[in-house]
Amino acid sequence: MFGRFLTTTAGRALGFGAAVAFAAWWSVTLFPERWAVRIPDNRHTYGIRVRGGVDLFFALPVGWVVDYALWIVFVLAIVTVLVEWVVRRRHGFTEAAIGQHDR
Repeated sequence: MFGRFLTTTAGRALGFGAAVAFAAWWSVTLFPERWAVRIPDNRHTYGIRVRGGVDLFFALPVGWVVDYALWIVFVLAIVTVLVEWVVRRRHGFTEAAIGQHDR
C-alpha cells in the first residue's frame, strides 16, 4: 500500500537511531527498580520525580536517557521524515517508482 517508506541510507540510519533511543528509554522506564534507588548515593545522583511524588535516583548516563530519550526520538523521527521528503523531491521519486524495485 505505501511501498517502502525509508528509501535512503540517511533515512534508515535516522530511523534506526530513533528506534534504539526509544528501546533504551522503554527498557529503563519499564523496570525502574533495576536502574534506580530511592536514596541518593555516590553513584546514583541523577534525581527524577515519578508518579506519586516518588523520587528515584539514577546513575548519570541512565538518568539522562530517562529524561531526554523521548525528545531525541521525536527529533529523529521528524528529521527522518524531512530527509526522506527532501530526497524524494530532489530526485523525483514517487511511490510507483519506489515499488518497481521490489518486484
